[in-house]
Amino acid sequence: MKPILYPADESVFVSRGYGPISDATSCLVIEEANGAFELRLTVPRTSPRLAQLVNGALIYARPNPHDNPQAFRIRRAGKALRDQIEIFAQHLCYDLAGVPIGAFSATTAAKAIGYMNSKQLAGDGFSFSTDLVVSNPMNVEEPTDAWSLLGSGENTLTYNYGGQLKFDMRSVQLLQARGADRGFVIAYGKNLTELRYEESTEKLYTGVLPFWVGSESTVVGAVQVAVSGLGFTRVLPVDLSSEFDDPPTKAQLNAAGRKYITEKKVGVPDIQIRASFVPPGSRGLKTLEDVRLWDEVTLRHELLGIDVEASVVRTVYDVLRERYQSVDIGNRLLSVAHTIAAPTSRIAAGAVTGKSIRGGSVGGGKLKNGAVTEYKLANNCVTVNKIVDGAVVTTKVADGAVTGNKVLDQAIAYAKLSHSLQVFYNDTIAANAVFAGVIYAKKSVQCSTLLVNGIQFLNGSWSFTDGLGNPRTFYGLKEVGT
Repeated sequence: MKPILYPADESVFVSRGYGPISDATSCLVIEEANGAFELRLTVPRTSPRLAQLVNGALIYARPNPHDNPQAFRIRRAGKALRDQIEIFAQHLCYDLAGVPIGAFSATTAAKAIGYMNSKQLAGDGFSFSTDLVVSNPMNVEEPTDAWSLLGSGENTLTYNYGGQLKFDMRSVQLLQARGADRGFVIAYGKNLTELRYEESTEKLYTGVLPFWVGSESTVVGAVQVAVSGLGFTRVLPVDLSSEFDDPPTKAQLNAAGRKYITEKKVGVPDIQIRASFVPPGSRGLKTLEDVRLWDEVTLRHELLGIDVEASVVRTVYDVLRERYQSVDIGNRLLSVAHTIAAPTSRIAAGAVTGKSIRGGSVGGGKLKNGAVTEYKLANNCVTVNKIVDGAVVTTKVADGAVTGNKVLDQAIAYAKLSHSLQVFYNDTIAANAVFAGVIYAKKSVQCSTLLVNGIQFLNGSWSFTDGLGNPRTFYGLKEVGT
């Protein structure tokens, strides 16, 4: 079909809009697994449609041989070679970047998707659905755009619950399996006409070194080997502090390291394949047009010793010729180093800027000097950790933010502490630990001098000047002098 042009506010796509873009010289739709979904159009500089091919307008085109036509919003236009104009457009669901979702807390994929529907604070009625049966906490503590909540970063739907995204106009599905194994085999001498195969070990780790960090001690396990015989060794230190409430034995830590290797697929090379196939209908073979994004396929090339199973991770569909231009097949892993190293519990100086630290984001780790400045620490965001000198400066610490920890001298300065430093049993707040705050302590506060909202607290006493200018001193709630 010819791509059809519509005004920016079109919602039903029943009419012909501005009409088909009949003089288009090229129109490609690129879709990646849980990634980009874009359209690239080229028209002559003299095209009669040029006046309507403006930013915001919508191009309606088929994305592949199987799905219904989709709308793509024009984002930019520029002059290309030989008097051609290139138009770049993104799928309509990119509009989700302008749809704020209110704060929510979910424990399953189904509940999170339910909130994506019910918590939309603005937008054009996007809908979300899922068939995933996965339990995992997801906490969104402030209004966040819906597009960001889909992505592969931490605290997003695909990060917390996995799944394969499918976009259909204003509908978003998070599916357990969008693709399937349709028995498609790509083989040299049959339907394979061109092959580019790349197996990269650039970001591959051969093993991990598990370790645990507590408030008073550190446990380091042994190197757990993921793969050998490569001629090099590359070991990734992995902080598994969040896996244990109490100090683990080395055997327990090593077992956790082996589990980590399996779950994160440490030692697996990054495979990327680009293949070209027999044109549709040739020799009665299954053709490229039978393949869909996320499908599992088998690739064989006896001369090169290749016999692998991999997923379709990228398709480029030629809208004008109604066939795929290319298909990419591979494991399309995220950067291995990023995937493995991401869940760290150690925040170095200056590591957090411009954002809040959410509940549970630092578990079993340390905040080093200057790690957090001028930001809000949410409830329970730091647990069983040691906060060293100067770790939190000019910060509002919410109720329960720091519990069961030892706070060293000047660890928190100029902070408002509201029920947030609760001292239990033998825990103490050292001298000069807190300035200009409000202190609640269930047992004791030991200090030589403590200033709280202008009131001086000396050696267990509370000294201040009343409204008549008379000095007064209290021990606890008892006045002992005037």
